[in-house]
Amino acid sequence: MKKDINNYNLIQYIISYYLFGNNHDVFKNMNKIKQAFTLIELLVVIAIIGILAGFIIVSMSGAQGAANDARRKADINQLAKSVMIYRTNNPEVTLPSSCSVGSDCPVGIFGDTEALLDPNGSRYSFTSDGNNYLVSAILSTKQSYEFDSSTGVYSLLSAVNGSCGTAMRAFAIADTSYGSYTQCGSGTPSNTNFPAEGGSESWTCSGTNGGNVSSPCIATRIAAPVDGSCGTAVRTFAAGDTSYGSYTQCGSGTPSNTNFPAEGGSESWTCSGLNGGSASGNCTASRSAAPVDGSCGTAVRTFAAGDTSYGSYTQCGSGTPSNTNFPAEGGSESWTCSGLNGGSASGNCTASRSAAPFCSISAHYNTSKAIGSDTIWCDNVGGIWSNNRSTGSDWNTALTICSSLSYAGYAAGSWILPSSAQLPHCYDASTCRASSGDNTFWSSTTFGSDPCTVEFFSMGTSEGCFGGGLYYVRCILQ
Repeated sequence: MKKDINNYNLIQYIISYYLFGNNHDVFKNMNKIKQAFTLIELLVVIAIIGILAGFIIVSMSGAQGAANDARRKADINQLAKSVMIYRTNNPEVTLPSSCSVGSDCPVGIFGDTEALLDPNGSRYSFTSDGNNYLVSAILSTKQSYEFDSSTGVYSLLSAVNGSCGTAMRAFAIADTSYGSYTQCGSGTPSNTNFPAEGGSESWTCSGTNGGNVSSPCIATRIAAPVDGSCGTAVRTFAAGDTSYGSYTQCGSGTPSNTNFPAEGGSESWTCSGLNGGSASGNCTASRSAAPVDGSCGTAVRTFAAGDTSYGSYTQCGSGTPSNTNFPAEGGSESWTCSGLNGGSASGNCTASRSAAPFCSISAHYNTSKAIGSDTIWCDNVGGIWSNNRSTGSDWNTALTICSSLSYAGYAAGSWILPSSAQLPHCYDASTCRASSGDNTFWSSTTFGSDPCTVEFFSMGTSEGCFGGGLYYVRCILQ
């Protein structure tokens, strides 16, 4: 073969050896034409080597598995005989229900064979009903090889994967067990607990004879219906609160509205029932408005004597006045304005009202004032009257009062009292208007350049233009 390898290149040798029965003459002529390798030739060789290596590995793996299985069967045979001898020598001993050989099984049952291990390093399985027993091993084919003492037979059982059963469902509230529903279609469940109300239980089903464990199996149980109910958030929150915080909108169920109330406002919601329960009635939370201190309003001013109410002027800018009385003429009224939403009250607010002029009284000729020997009378339209037609000192006093009168929008100095020299002109028949009434006037009568208004006032039985009666003279505009 060395001569062949020396005479031919590697690829020629391999191909000729495996494909042409070591007939190297096939390539003799080729060598004369071509001596170098091509890329295709290299790839072909590599592929052939890979295929051959795969065959070898598979063959070796199968052989190794078969060898291990043969050892397992031999071990099971020895273990079964060891237990049989132990039972003969110790008939009074009750065998353990389940254990792993050489691990947690009682000492002495297997004698010297308890040191036997599966070729993969695991322990062999032993189960018993106290009298009969079963020793088993899992082969490389996933089959179970076992000895059953009750039959004295060695058996080769196929592996069965665990699978979920019919108990994978939603149970009713009234159900308290799986009943006729099975947790596993094959295998044994890892958990046999039945679901609590509204809960679930999961388990896996073990495989038998070396079969695989199932994927998780789950059973649920419907919860009892719960009606929705309002929670602790049904209250009045402070103005500074911005969320429900630890207060719950619903005692049970889900709120239909999660908005938090605005300052001074409220929010309402219902709580849905659970598991078919009824919804709650309306739940409402409110939030206090921010505190506002009381403040004085626009009525803090001096009103005219003729005003009788605050009118459009407000006593409080915020809050409520403690006193709503309007000031009397020449007087004042004070009040405080209460705070809102816990705010502080204002300080004192005061409104005043000007005193009425001397002649600004309401009743006609019902007020008089003695000035010397003269009597000054006032009427209801701001007039001042005198019953003295002389130019004596009393008349001059009345004239001074008229001159200082501020009335009807006219400042002091705008009013005068007609002189006695002017009065005779009023006897002119063409301008005299006789009347028996108390409100007859001679109007637009000219006394020089000054307008004069004289009112007839009967003090006795005689009437006419100052005919025999007393009369009074009032202030006139200059």
